[in-house]
Amino acid sequence: MSKLQEILEDLTGFIIKSGKYTRIFYDDSTMDPNTSLPALSYKVGEMKQEKPSGCDEYVKELEIRRHTATLDKNKLLMELWDFEEEIITLIRRGGINGELSTRHSIELEYHKTYPIGALVYKRHEDNKEVFFSNLLRVAFKLRYTL
Repeated sequence: MSKLQEILEDLTGFIIKSGKYTRIFYDDSTMDPNTSLPALSYKVGEMKQEKPSGCDEYVKELEIRRHTATLDKNKLLMELWDFEEEIITLIRRGGINGELSTRHSIELEYHKTYPIGALVYKRHEDNKEVFFSNLLRVAFKLRYTL
């Protein structure tokens, strides 16, 4: 199992233990229009502004995404800010940095909040797009060593 996968599994366990979310997916490609919402998923990418300081260090952008069926733009905006505060507070106050950083030698810090997005799927049988969820995305800088 990769170090990144171990970190995501521990992060998932921590979020579930907080009691707010029970459906967390490692990638939204494993979700479908029948998935109960709200749910969380992760997206991991490279940090373009940051370079690793050594050959065993990795720096990634970790998006924690809240999928919601809310359609009203005003309500979505409020949900986005609530989610941003909730997830940042969970990570800062919840001891996640202490607990995970001791076990995995990581740093996890708030990076940015993205504009509201939408996720659609194409049905295979008729190739029509189906609305799945709106996305509320909060990104963190994840730095870890092997």
